[in-house]
Amino acid sequence: MIKYLLTVSVLFAFMSSSAQNCSLNFSVDSTSFCQSYVSNSETICQGDTFCLTANATLSTIGQAFDFNINALPLGWYMSGTPNFGSPCLPSLSGTNYYWSSAATGPNYPHVSTASTDVSCGGTINFEMVMGVQGLAAPCDGPDQVGESIHLRYSNDGGMVWIDIEVYTPDLVTNAYTTWECYSVPIPPGAMTTYTMFHWQQDITPSANFDNWGLDNIVVDLNCNQPVINWSTGTLNSTAICDNPTSNQSYIAYVYDGLSNLQCQDTFDVIVTPSYNLSDSITICENEDYTFPDGSTVTGITSPMNQTSYLITMIGCDSTIVTSIDVHVPDVSVTQNDSLLTAVYGLADSYVWLDCDNNYQVVPWPNSQSFIASQSGSYAVQLNTSGCIDTSACSFVGFAGLEEFTSNDFEIYPNPSSGKIEIRLTESAIGEHQTFIYSTAGKLILEDSFFGNTSVINMQGIDKGIYLVVVQLNDTLLHKRLILE
Repeated sequence: MIKYLLTVSVLFAFMSSSAQNCSLNFSVDSTSFCQSYVSNSETICQGDTFCLTANATLSTIGQAFDFNINALPLGWYMSGTPNFGSPCLPSLSGTNYYWSSAATGPNYPHVSTASTDVSCGGTINFEMVMGVQGLAAPCDGPDQVGESIHLRYSNDGGMVWIDIEVYTPDLVTNAYTTWECYSVPIPPGAMTTYTMFHWQQDITPSANFDNWGLDNIVVDLNCNQPVINWSTGTLNSTAICDNPTSNQSYIAYVYDGLSNLQCQDTFDVIVTPSYNLSDSITICENEDYTFPDGSTVTGITSPMNQTSYLITMIGCDSTIVTSIDVHVPDVSVTQNDSLLTAVYGLADSYVWLDCDNNYQVVPWPNSQSFIASQSGSYAVQLNTSGCIDTSACSFVGFAGLEEFTSNDFEIYPNPSSGKIEIRLTESAIGEHQTFIYSTAGKLILEDSFFGNTSVINMQGIDKGIYLVVVQLNDTLLHKRLILE
């Protein structure tokens, strides 16, 4: 789950008979009026409850100003040589602001508003910064108590100014050297129909030093409270909470007391899924496995489930449940005289091994069954989806080839002095394999054929008794052959 602070402000001025300056601010802090000017969108995790607060202010023309037009509004005035722009630190909005410059004598740097009706009370909201002491002009800042910035009001047209707040520089904490938002209640003595406000620095010892700046001044009156309606259907509410499952846009509409729409803005919420996944895998017996969360279990011998708790790149919770099945085949072997058969019939391959000869591979087809041509101990190695398992060794006593017989094919002639013909007694489809072994278990010849007959040239092979094995799909047929 991610934590976020959303603050977006837009300042509108509609030129109509009911027009007012309308400031709309989205945030999660209902006490915030500060304009931080981030993107009108935010990414949240699926399942998160999203609460959005719209803080709006309405003021008549002249009660709000942002200095973006590089001049003062009608009725406002200042002293010194002001700089409208961004000469030093960028403002919170990234736009132009008022920056004080050299002024000495009785007209130290100041900005004054026109007379306005604030009889119903409210707050004075503004953004302010002081330069940093020691920087090159014009960015040098105040460093003495007497170089403080005073917020004042006047009820007599500017003849007498009365302090509301005093902002004193502090070189220890570097107070006021970054742009900050201030909200100051209008004192009772200032609640008249003809009140002026101004910001003034009473002392600047020399030109191009002790500078400071202002931006986004708004006089927010108690008697001019906005009504906020939402595109979700929520009426007359500053905040909404929602639990969106997909991307959603929220529009706040700001109305005055006469139900005139003054401004609106949209906030987009991008929903990132929280994944709850499952995965099933099969591993070999005694194999190790590393789960998605990085943990490893070694020597797994039985089925198990494990849940991995993960955090995505943007901080969303996700889970993966891994179900592990352990491949444990039956590696037992049945024995019928010299015929050995692996019980497990689903292996990808079968390799027969000579236990008495350091488990060397016996030349024998990939078959579930094996016929020993001589006495000894034999085992089978099974490969199933990469899992290698080996049976115990089975002892085969004396194996006389004369005991092997099959009625499913004929060898002609038998005995033979050269060429032989193999004849299947039943119709068979596909390719068939023929293997001929000596009595010592050595593979003498291997051939393949299609259909029901195959001719094999045995000339040049020593006289003696041989075992002929015909593989039809998964079936082994065997018969004795005598070469004369």
